[in-house]
Amino acid sequence: MQRNERVRLPAAAHPGDLAVAQAYHRLRSRAREELKTIDSQRNELRALLSGMTDAVIAVDRAERVLTINAACRKLFECPLGENVVGRAFLEVCRNPHLHQILRETLRSDLPIVRDMHLTGQMNCHLQISGTPYESPAHRKGVVLVMRDVSRVRRLEEHRREFVANVSHELKTPITSVKGYAETLLEGALEDPETSRRFVKVILDQSNRLTALVEDLLQLSRIEQSEEADANFEINALRPLLAEALELARQAAEERAIDIQIDCPKDLLVRCNPGMLELAVRNLAENAVKYSQEGARVEVAAGMDNGLAQIQVKDNGPGIASQHHERLFERFFRVEKSRSKALGGTGLGLAIVKHIAQAHRGTVRVDSAVGIGTTFTIEWPG
Repeated sequence: MQRNERVRLPAAAHPGDLAVAQAYHRLRSRAREELKTIDSQRNELRALLSGMTDAVIAVDRAERVLTINAACRKLFECPLGENVVGRAFLEVCRNPHLHQILRETLRSDLPIVRDMHLTGQMNCHLQISGTPYESPAHRKGVVLVMRDVSRVRRLEEHRREFVANVSHELKTPITSVKGYAETLLEGALEDPETSRRFVKVILDQSNRLTALVEDLLQLSRIEQSEEADANFEINALRPLLAEALELARQAAEERAIDIQIDCPKDLLVRCNPGMLELAVRNLAENAVKYSQEGARVEVAAGMDNGLAQIQVKDNGPGIASQHHERLFERFFRVEKSRSKALGGTGLGLAIVKHIAQAHRGTVRVDSAVGIGTTFTIEWPG
């Protein structure tokens, strides 16, 4: 190296440039964290929407789909793999009534709630909540949340029917008791034979009222047992059946009807004995009522693939197939006049159904006109 040559040293960084670089790195790190947060929130939103049982769809002001969850896809038969984002709402949902609700929500600044019956394959009642929203990206849009309220509607309908049926069932004997009592007070008491006949009618109608109230109370207790675990224990089934059939035998002997039991002596089942006795007694009493004199009623029990099973079979007139689905409804009668003449309250089979359900089981009927009827209770035993 020559003496006159100078060595060039790197220039020192300017303090302002260093501050800019540090600020840049901070902004970059902050942006990275915000992107992670946005991505995490997006994933959470997707998980939330996919896990909802309610159908959800969001559209922009041009009625283009922004997002849709799995429940909504199922409701409108839209395949999961099909990309519908950006498509027209009516093209995806294909329901003019729902489209009208969407447009009504777009014109409104307040949430709206509407009910709709969706026909077709789903065939359900929907409660639709439409909520308008504003966002910088999409300006005004709408979120529709559709809840299937079919079960609630059915329960409301059953409640109305139940109230109407109970009112009708109570009104008839009460009116009868009132009418005969008034007649007695107006002078019929002076005639011993007429008085005795009228008092007997009043007693019969009072007994009918008592039976109806008792059945309603039993049904209420059984329904409560369905919601809470009933007291189940291991019992020998044959003695339980014999006890349940004791009352039915009295009516059967009067009409020379033979009741037979076919059940292994060592058969043990898990059940609520009081409830199961009531179910078998109701079925046996029905079998006796509808059987001809000198007929036979068979009660058989056993195990089938881990399920305990009780069958009550008669050779009565049978039940037409169109009535099978409604047999276990409260107050349903195939022949109303005959059922009332035989003293039924219309609640016996409903009680049997709820007892089976309390045992986590089922009851079914196998019957045809002129052949007879077999009722089968089945539950995990």
